[in-house]
Order: sequence, then C-alpha cells, then structure tokens
Amino acid sequence: MRARSSSVTVLYDKRNRKGVSLDRNNNYASREVEKQPRMVHTSSRHVNEGFFGQVEKRAMRGKCFFVDNEVEMLSLIQHDHIISIIDAFCTENQYFIVFEHAQYGDLYETVRKNGRIEEPDAAIITLQVASALAYLHDRNVVHRDVKPENLLLVDKFSVKLCDFGLACHVLGPLFRICGTPTYCAPEVLRESGYSTKCDIWSLGVVLYVMLVGYAPFRAPDQNRLFKLIMQAKPNMDMPEWKGISLKAKDLVVRLMNKSEERRPLATQIMSHPWIAPYTMESIDDE
Repeated sequence: MRARSSSVTVLYDKRNRKGVSLDRNNNYASREVEKQPRMVHTSSRHVNEGFFGQVEKRAMRGKCFFVDNEVEMLSLIQHDHIISIIDAFCTENQYFIVFEHAQYGDLYETVRKNGRIEEPDAAIITLQVASALAYLHDRNVVHRDVKPENLLLVDKFSVKLCDFGLACHVLGPLFRICGTPTYCAPEVLRESGYSTKCDIWSLGVVLYVMLVGYAPFRAPDQNRLFKLIMQAKPNMDMPEWKGISLKAKDLVVRLMNKSEERRPLATQIMSHPWIAPYTMESIDDE
C-alpha cells in the first residue's frame, strides 16, 4: 500500500487568540476567478477575516470552536474523496492538524491557471464531489462551504473535500448564515431555514466556475450580490457558454434551482446523463 505524505497546518495561535481560516475573504465575485496567491495547508493563517467579512471573534474566545469541530468531524469520516486527518495536537501556544498531502493544490488554483476545466474532467470532479456529499448527507452531515478552494487535488483530477470547520449534523432546519457568499444558496441568505441541499447549490456554482472560469453572480457590493443569488438566475448567454454541451448546462440548472426541494439529491447527481458515462469504480482504478 502506498504511504501517504502529510501536511501540517497551524490552526490556532493561543498567544494571539486567533484561529485559522482555510478560506479567503471572498465577499464579492469578480469577472474571473480571483487571482490572489494562496497556500494550501502549509501556512500559518490567522482568522480575522472570512465568511462574510469578519469571523465571529466571540466564538474564538476560550477555545477555537472551528478547529475542534473540524477535528471531531473528520475523525468520524472516511471516504475516498474527503480529506483524511492523520493527527491533531497542540503545543503550549499553538494547535496543529495534520492532513494527508494534496500535491496538486486546490481546484481554485487549477481553474485560475487554466482558465476553465474541460467538460470530461469537470464531470469527473463533479462525480467525486457528489459522491462525497452523498456520503455526508446520508449521515445527516452538511458541509456548508463547498467551493473550489476546499477541493484539494491529490492527483491531476482526483479531488478531496476539505475544511469541515462549518460542517454540522442536521437535526432540523438550519438558520445560521455561514459559508462563502459567492457559493451560498438562496435559502441560506433568506434565513428561512435550510438543509443539506445548500451543498447541492454550492456544487452547482463550483460546476459553473469549472466550465467557464468565473462565478455566476458578480456584483460591486455584497447587498447586490445577495440579491442576485436570491433571484437564482444564472446567466448562460455569455460567449463562454457557446461550446458547453446541453447536458452540462442542464445539470448546472438543476443544481442551482431556486427551490431546494427541486434540486437533485447527491446520489441523483451521479446518475445524470452528463455524469453517467463515468463511474466511481473506473475513476478510482485509473
């Protein structure tokens, strides 16, 4: 069996009472995927911005809730397309978490470098993420921050879902607004109660980004961005969409349905005509 390499991330600095953010301040979408440099796993990043501008610092007092939550979640999860936690430990001043190594960085960087992802590769990645979400949702776990930055590539087009700091068990409707605004589902922003289907919407946004290289909703300010998301009308009339297959477009529309009840389950995504030519077995055997 091939040995796994690992990466260590400083998760929480007791001296500064700041945690780490595994996402970037991504309040507003730009015409292209953002081009800020970032590092995967190996940097010591303090949480003072993220989610919707400011991290809830109250949650950081006493202990780092997000670190505890991620370690607890990942210790209970085992799936081929979810990042594995190897160890977690602390020193006098810092907490550390050790993940399996993802040598190809994250999907964000791949889209940034290539401009977009070709349809066959995008379909395979969508299948892998859908498989991971099906595993989580079957166990009543919602991720709540599915986005390209949280999809790590352990092989050229083999992804693993990471960053479970916002994940939780679903015991009923959820109301907390969290995640990354560009990828948030309309029902999350409406504060009307949401379910695991918010992850399906986010996967739809990820698929949109893979196919054309930029997010479906872009605005100069957060209020306008939220309004566009809640209208839920992704534009496919741009020139970049002319070469995209009807089946791929159909899946995007289904995943980004304004009504969460009408979105497919993660298991149903795996049997969509655009995805059907690929199977988890054939992909994992490559």
